[in-house]
Amino acid sequence: MSDLAKREENGEKGESRTQSILVDNFWVLKRSVDIEGADFLVQIPADNLDEIWERKKKIEVFGVIQAKYFEGHNQVKILKEYVESDSNSPRTDFFAFLHSNDEDGEDIHFFFTANDIQTEFYEDKQKKYYCFSLTKNRSYSNFKNKKKNEISHSISDGMLETEQERNKELIKIVYANYKHTFSRSQTANIIETNNETIKLEQKDNLLVEITKTCKTTGAVSNESASLGNIDNIDYDPISGTTVTKA
Repeated sequence: MSDLAKREENGEKGESRTQSILVDNFWVLKRSVDIEGADFLVQIPADNLDEIWERKKKIEVFGVIQAKYFEGHNQVKILKEYVESDSNSPRTDFFAFLHSNDEDGEDIHFFFTANDIQTEFYEDKQKKYYCFSLTKNRSYSNFKNKKKNEISHSISDGMLETEQERNKELIKIVYANYKHTFSRSQTANIIETNNETIKLEQKDNLLVEITKTCKTTGAVSNESASLGNIDNIDYDPISGTTVTKA
C-alpha cells in the first residue's frame, strides 16, 4: 500500500471512530470542503424549533473537532494555530480525538481539549506543532478511553464558555461604538434597526446591559457584560475590535 493510500485509510479510520463517539450527543457536521484543522463541526442539539429560533438572537459556537488515527508509537502532530489564539490562550472550542489499536487489536482512543494539548503535548523543534507519541514516559493514561458522557460534557462546557465570551465581546463592541452618546445625566441609549429596538443601559461604570426587542414578534432578550472602566475602552471600526487603553 502506498503512503498516500495509507494516510487516507488512517484518516478515514480516525473520522469514522470519532463520529461514532459524537453522534449520540451532538449534531455532527462533516466538512464537505477542506477546512483546516476541522474534520467535524458539532452543535449542541436543540429540543424544539423555538430553541433554534432563540439561538439566532446570539452568536452560536460550533465545536471544532480534529480526528486522527496512529499506529504504534508513531508521532501525531497538530498545528499550534489550531489549538491556541494569537495570545497563546487555548481555544475553548477546539478538541482532538486520537485513535489507535492496542496489542490485542482492540480500538482505543485518546481525547484532548486545547488546554490538555498545550499542557501534555510537546513542541517540535520549529515550535510550529504540538506533538503526541506513546513512550515509556508518556502514556497519556488520564486521557485514554474516556466515557462518551465525560467527553460530551467537556465539549459542551467548552462550547458554552466560548459562546459566552463571544457574546460578551459583541456587547462590548456595540456599547463602545455608541458610548459617546452617554452622559452623566443619560444612562440609557436606544438604537433602532429594521428588525429590533436595542436598549443599551449602563448599570454602573463596570457593567452594561443590552436589551433587544424584536419588532415583529415582541420577543425580548437580554445580555450583560462586565467591561471594566468604560472610559478606557476604544472601538476600532476597521478591525471590529475593542482596545483597552493603558
